[in-house]
Amino acid sequence: MEWLFLAAGFLAIGAAFVTRRAASGRSTDEGALRATQLHEYEAAYLASGAEGAVGAAIGSLVYRGLLTASPSDRTITAASAVPGMAPVLERAIHAAATPAPVRVGDVARAVSLQTSMLKTSLVDRGLLRPLADRLEIGAFAAMAFAITFTAGTALATLITGRPVGNALVFFAVGVAAAFVATGPPRTAAGNQLIKMLKHDSEPLKTALAHSGAGIAAGDVALAIGLYGGSVLESTPLGYLVDLIRPRRDNSCGACGGCGGCGCGGCA
Repeated sequence: MEWLFLAAGFLAIGAAFVTRRAASGRSTDEGALRATQLHEYEAAYLASGAEGAVGAAIGSLVYRGLLTASPSDRTITAASAVPGMAPVLERAIHAAATPAPVRVGDVARAVSLQTSMLKTSLVDRGLLRPLADRLEIGAFAAMAFAITFTAGTALATLITGRPVGNALVFFAVGVAAAFVATGPPRTAAGNQLIKMLKHDSEPLKTALAHSGAGIAAGDVALAIGLYGGSVLESTPLGYLVDLIRPRRDNSCGACGGCGGCGCGGCA
């Protein structure tokens, strides 16, 4: 009758996921989302977090010849001056790589102030959740799990006459804690906007994969951000794929971008 306890666990997990989804909010009207104006790097952060914004900016800077990159040691170096009207994030990354080479992971930490400004903007627009909201949603999901699991295992105990084992208790505590720790970072509107951006930007992805030349720098950042560094594999920037790919052992991550659906170009 072990399957009764197993069933109780799966039922509780299902209840937690349903609760988490319900607490995450409803989708926003598509017309309202299409009116949303995002800068490339705001959309990059929305897609992939701080690492995404940094990766998108690095890709754009290298494409324009303002940075040089060395994938073998994961460093970038300033090559020429950044225009004064360049986005703040680009100027900060360029400054971090001047005059000596700097590791990409160190760059991400050096520009944490600039990426935190992107995050704040997205939170204010209702596209990202503040930490308190994420914890609250996770707590609701954990509560649903705990209640369902307790009721299910109590019923299984009555049927089988066997008490709940310590392993099941530890399992329950671990799963509940995991739900609290993993509240969704994007709102329903944020998720919906990312899907719309990807759908609208498919032609750009195809164009970059077939050419890689003559494409606007903002569009390069867009493609990297929405589809990952692998979109560069067949272009002259193919050597950047490993440099901007997310790595678990440092703070360098994939990049995000923007395009279509009301997103603007780079300043």
